[in-house]
Amino acid sequence: MTTRLRQLSDHGVAVWVDSIARDWIQKGELRRLRDQYEVVGVTSNPTIFQKAMGEGSFYDDDIARLAGQGLDARAIFESLALDDIRAAARDGESHFLFGDVSGIAQINRAGPALVALLEREEWHPRLLNGSDYPLPGIVPLYSVSQVVGLGVIERRLAPVLAEVREHNPLLFDFVLKRHLRAGSKRFPASVFETRAFLDRNPAGAS
Repeated sequence: MTTRLRQLSDHGVAVWVDSIARDWIQKGELRRLRDQYEVVGVTSNPTIFQKAMGEGSFYDDDIARLAGQGLDARAIFESLALDDIRAAARDGESHFLFGDVSGIAQINRAGPALVALLEREEWHPRLLNGSDYPLPGIVPLYSVSQVVGLGVIERRLAPVLAEVREHNPLLFDFVLKRHLRAGSKRFPASVFETRAFLDRNPAGAS
């Protein structure tokens, strides 16, 4: 392990990697990160998968095959991303993988995928909320009226959320996600309780 990573681990910091790609899985990179660098977890999101698919040739054959079946770009992307996640899980790394929901409520992402994440409670233990998205410069990427129209935010909450967004983007992001619902289902508190994942020696641990 590099000196810097060793120092982080020695000081109780849990090292995570915010990236994944098919060549990593095929070459055993996830195992190497865990065994040699003491990386304790991997997160990913649609942007990371999109970048991986656009580089190199690892996805070319599958993209051509799925396109030949008549799938559109969105369906191809979802199929390839799920294939990678399943491959990593088959490789014995399922405990190592988490989904990052930090940008899931943005205009270009809020839709069926967001509803599915809320409804599929069996996925919730593998979801974490990052904090790198809710910055002032990208506030226009959020639309309160969109999530109200999608049915995952109650209409009565819209004025309050709009006001919070004007004053504190980080708080807005948190409040919005904590109030997302699909019927009676919502993200549990554990999705937002990330301290234990980032601290190698959390309070109370031996």
